[in-house]
Amino acid sequence: MADDRHLQYAQRQSAYLRLQPEHQPAGLAPHHCRRPQLVPAEPDGPAVASNKSYQQYFNYGSFASPALTGSNPYGDSPRNAVRGFAYWSLDMGLTKYFTLTERTKFQFRAEAFNILNHTNFGDPNTNVPDTGAALTSSSVGNFGQITSALPARELQVAAKIVF
Repeated sequence: MADDRHLQYAQRQSAYLRLQPEHQPAGLAPHHCRRPQLVPAEPDGPAVASNKSYQQYFNYGSFASPALTGSNPYGDSPRNAVRGFAYWSLDMGLTKYFTLTERTKFQFRAEAFNILNHTNFGDPNTNVPDTGAALTSSSVGNFGQITSALPARELQVAAKIVF
């Protein structure tokens, strides 16, 4: 049994996020997803906020919830209008075997996940509040807010006797 060292790098490009109103009108199957209404007065469109932070990732003034009734209850926001955060992590593991007897070995293992402790934020909330009008700071709720993150650095040590 040989000593073992491994280094692993994981990465995810920023994923497209699906924006959707909080409630679906009666009679629509769940796979008929409604999208928010774009507010034409916003010149930047459904882009990421210029002062992007975990409290306001989207330019929420660009969106309004679509009417539950009428000619277009589905909204006009384009598909894949907003992207989330990218993800990357560097993991490392070391394994060392010590011979105790001819048939018995002692294994020591140390592993580190996200060893550089890079902050990987979760995706922002994509549920548009059903206000029937353009969103404002008082009606936005937690739409566009990031409320989670992936785990920070994790270290673990293990030992076992192999016979």
